[in-house]
Amino acid sequence: MKNHKARTLFLVVATFVFVTSAFAQPGAVERQKSLQTLTMENFRHSLTSKYQGVVEGTIFDVVLYRKDYPQLDYDKIIDRLNDLAVTSKVPLVRYKAHLASMYFSAVDQINLVPAQDPWDQDAMFRQIAEQLEKNLLSSNLAGPTTSAR
Repeated sequence: MKNHKARTLFLVVATFVFVTSAFAQPGAVERQKSLQTLTMENFRHSLTSKYQGVVEGTIFDVVLYRKDYPQLDYDKIIDRLNDLAVTSKVPLVRYKAHLASMYFSAVDQINLVPAQDPWDQDAMFRQIAEQLEKNLLSSNLAGPTTSAR
């Protein structure tokens, strides 16, 4: 868990440094895009790891990254999350991958609020599950939009 926190903290700090320095250096926009591309490649690679902790941590990181960088292309990541949700032998990985995939498909309906501990994966996934459940319940209570005759 400590390694994950350190890795995630490093990713956040590195991204922050590159983003804040983007306007101060010539060619910084290209470097920022290069860093984002590299980060996405690292995510895709980490999601195929044989180590459960790496995969779980990457799922968490991907959700946080999507929240901060919505403009990036996440199609390959979503494909991998969907694959993990179906094929992973580890139930917890399947569950988290499924929640992350659902987050990507309903990101405009889910408001992630940092918990007391912003690195608390369980709290974040619990928020996603609760908000998805609430949205599903709300849509079911609203009933059909057209009447059947």
